[in-house]
Amino acid sequence: MRNFLGKLQPYADRLQVYFIFRPLSESIGSFRLTLKSMMLSYPIYMDTTGVFRRTNPQLPSNPMLHTFLLDENNEVLAVGNPLENEKIDRMFWRTVKEKLGTRQKEKAND
Repeated sequence: MRNFLGKLQPYADRLQVYFIFRPLSESIGSFRLTLKSMMLSYPIYMDTTGVFRRTNPQLPSNPMLHTFLLDENNEVLAVGNPLENEKIDRMFWRTVKEKLGTRQKEKAND
């Protein structure tokens, strides 16, 4: 995941990342410790009461489909976890480039 988040860095001023987790009640303590050890610098929401799921009943049950790329109007551009699927990863980056242009690091290498 760190590698993926590192690739997002050149887009930091134009691409926002949020994490929403729904840990089991009995796992909240260990989940918090795990998050602290990861030292992520992105907003992390811990939905302990399942509000996100209740307000978004259209979400599929398949966890692979719980990762979204949204545009500035919160319209879904892509669904799927780019960390778990190479095709989704390519689609993610193609969509980001179409919407935001080429990353600064890539421009320097062209």
